[in-house]
This record gives sequence, structure tokens and C-alpha cells, in this order.
Amino acid sequence: NLRTLDLSGNEITGGIPPELANLTNLEALDLSGNDLDRGIPNELARLANLRTLDLSANGLTGAIPPELARLANLETLDLSVNELAGAIPPDLGSLANLRFLHLHASGLDGDAPPEVRNAGTIESLTAGDAPSGLCAPRLPMPARGIPTPPLASDCATLTALRDTLAGGASLNWGPTVPLADWEGITVSGEPARVTALELPDRGLGGELPRELEGLTGLTRLALRGQALTGTIPPELGNLASLEHIDFRENQLTGGIPPELGQLRFLENLSLGNNGLVGSIPPELGRLASLRVLDLPGNALTGPITPELGDLVNLMELYLLRNDISGPIPTELGNLVNLTHLVLNGNHLSGPIPAELGNLVNLERLQISRNQLSGPIPPELGNLVNLTELSLGGNDLTGCMPTTLRPLADASARGLRVSYCDGVPPAAATPSP
Repeated sequence: NLRTLDLSGNEITGGIPPELANLTNLEALDLSGNDLDRGIPNELARLANLRTLDLSANGLTGAIPPELARLANLETLDLSVNELAGAIPPDLGSLANLRFLHLHASGLDGDAPPEVRNAGTIESLTAGDAPSGLCAPRLPMPARGIPTPPLASDCATLTALRDTLAGGASLNWGPTVPLADWEGITVSGEPARVTALELPDRGLGGELPRELEGLTGLTRLALRGQALTGTIPPELGNLASLEHIDFRENQLTGGIPPELGQLRFLENLSLGNNGLVGSIPPELGRLASLRVLDLPGNALTGPITPELGDLVNLMELYLLRNDISGPIPTELGNLVNLTHLVLNGNHLSGPIPAELGNLVNLERLQISRNQLSGPIPPELGNLVNLTELSLGGNDLTGCMPTTLRPLADASARGLRVSYCDGVPPAAATPSP
């Protein structure tokens, strides 16, 4: 009843016993990293249930038995780093379930024949004198046996989602290109993982596939400036290592998934210039590491959720050009690290909260073209680091704090107010 036999990484010598073919229920056989020599027994072709055969890093000789093409359930075959001879059998291309085939540095003559290169099921192929990729440095074993190496799993995930993501564009993700050289892919870490998928302005036209959740090592996911459609998969909330999401300038629809609030390491969430609807999920207030929240140019509605005031590390908040209504939450005054607060072009109403005067690091305050009313809080005079101020297009009253005089002339004029010392804006003073 043995299903997995793993004797890899020892110092076993001699030949492979042909009697192993009597293990008729075997699904995974790993003899890699030993000192085995002699030929590959053709009797192994009797292992009808075999899914993984790894004989790499030995000193095996002779030709690949053509009988191995009978292993109809074989998914992974690694004969790399041996002393084999002869050509790669074309019949290997007939293995309908074969996904990983690694024959590099095996001593075999020439490259893989067309019957093998063009096999539709193969996701990772290495042949010749050296590995052609990082896709599967070790072969995946059945779940009940040795775990699939993470990088091999990442490769399979990317291959599965390639066509959905690309749409009408083309990507070089395939068995003839090393994984580390795939467009937009970064491989790093120990053990090696796909840690970044970044394809800005690449012309992709598909949908965001939920299968992205399989890339559990991702820290950066950036697909800005495409023609991507559909909704943002809530499954992205399972990518616990994500630090950066950038889906700006696409054609995404639907709401912002509340599940994104689970990403405790996320520092940048940029979803601007899409067709997103609905309200801002209060769950985003859980993103304790967030530094940039960029949601402009959508069709978001409802209020600014006061939970955003819990984002104590936030430095930039962009909500301009939406359909957001209601008051500016006083809780935004808790964001003491904020440098950019841009809320213009919405339907915000009520007064400007005096608590915004607590944002002493603020450099840019834009709340024009809303429906704000009431007096301009004198506390805005505490914002001594402001370099850009926009308050026009509201129904504000009162006077402009004099400390803002160097940059507020245009805003004061648009509001038809004077400074609090009674002096009108500079541009409103008649020329001599």
C-alpha cells in the first residue's frame, strides 16, 4: 500500500532495483541526491499510479527508457544532473498529465524535440546543459507525501492565471523562459518565492483572477494603467505578506472588498481612477501599517468612515472626485503623520472640523468643490507646514487665518473672505 517513497539526499550507491516496480500503488518516488549509477530500469513503467518520479542529482547512465511514456498519470519527471546518453524521447510529449519536466545537465543529446516542447500540459521544461528556469528546482510531490516546493507552486499559479490576466496581451510566462525572467515577476527570499507581480502600463485586458491568492509570498502587486475589468477579488485579503497594492487607472468595478482590511502589513493601497462603487469599508481602519490610501476618480458614495482616523501611520489620503457625502469626520484629526489630505470634488457637507488643526505635518489640504459651510476654523492657522491650500467652491464664512497668508490668497479670493486682520487677499487689492 506504499504511496510515497522518499530516499533523497542520502549516499545510496548502486543501481535502482527493478523490484520497485512491484509497489503498484506508488504515487511518488524520490531517489534524488544520491550516488546511484547504471541505467533507469524500464520496469518502472509498470507503476501505473505514479505521479512524481525524481531521479535527479545521481550518476545514472544509459538512455531514457521509452517505456516511461506509458506512465499516463505522471505529472512531474526530473532526471536532471545525471550522466545519461542519447536523445530525449519524443514519446514523453504524449504524457497527457505531465506538467514539470526537468532534464537539464543530464547528459542527454540536444534540446527537447518539438513533440515535447509543444506539449500543451507542460508548465516547466528544462533541458540542455543548465537549468532554464527556477520554476521547479525540486518537483512537487503528492499532498500526502513531500510538500510541493513553494516556488513550484507559485509557478503553477502564475501559469494557471496567465491567460485570464493577460486578456488580449501576451506575456512571456512559459516553459521556455526562466521564471525569474518572466515579465513583471520578482523571485527572492529563502526559500525562493514570487514576491512581486508588477506590470504597469503593459496593456493587459483581462480580469483580476481570484487565483492570485495562491501567491502567498507576494509583497507587491502592481497592475496600474491596464484595461483590467471585473471586481477586486476578496481573496486578496488572504495574502498576508502584501505591502503594496496598485490597481490605478483600470476599469475595475464593484466595491472595495472589506477583506482587504486583513492585510496588516499593507503600506500602500492605490485604487484610483477606476469605476469602483459603494462606500469605503470601515475595515480599512484596521490597516495599521498603511501610509498611502489612494481612492480618487471612482464613484464611491456614502460618508468618509470615521475608522480611517485609526490609521495613525497614514501620510497621504486621496478621496477626490468621488460622490462621497456627509461631514468630514473629526477623527481625521488623529492622523498626526498626515502630509496630504485631498478631498475635493465630492459632496461633503457641514463645517470644517477644528481638529484638522492638529495635523501639524500637513503640506497639502484640498477640500474645494464640496458643500462645506460655516466658519473657517482658526485652528487651521496651526498648519505651518502647508504649501498647498484649496478651500474654494464651498459656502464658508468668517476669515482666513493670517498665518496662511503666503499661500492662501487664491483660496481667500474664491471664498470672498478677508484675512482675520481685516486685510483683503492681495489679488483683491486695487492696483495703484
